[in-house]
Amino acid sequence: MEVTFETAGLNTERLLTLAAEAGIVIKGIERLDERTIRLRIPVYEKAAYLELCERYGWETRAVSQSLLLSVISWVRRR
Repeated sequence: MEVTFETAGLNTERLLTLAAEAGIVIKGIERLDERTIRLRIPVYEKAAYLELCERYGWETRAVSQSLLLSVISWVRRR
């Protein structure tokens, strides 16, 4: 299962380098504009990726996740 994120900020190449150094698996990188990229990561890497973005000041948001992951998240909230 994977989660798709859009991440914006300065020097997104640096983000990709830091993620690789942290061992975060990134797939399907797509540049949307100068400061925004879209990428997919496995769900088990989500927390590490969000922490990395927060630590260095990149804005990120999940734009899609698998149906199964959505159902699991919904059940946990209940």
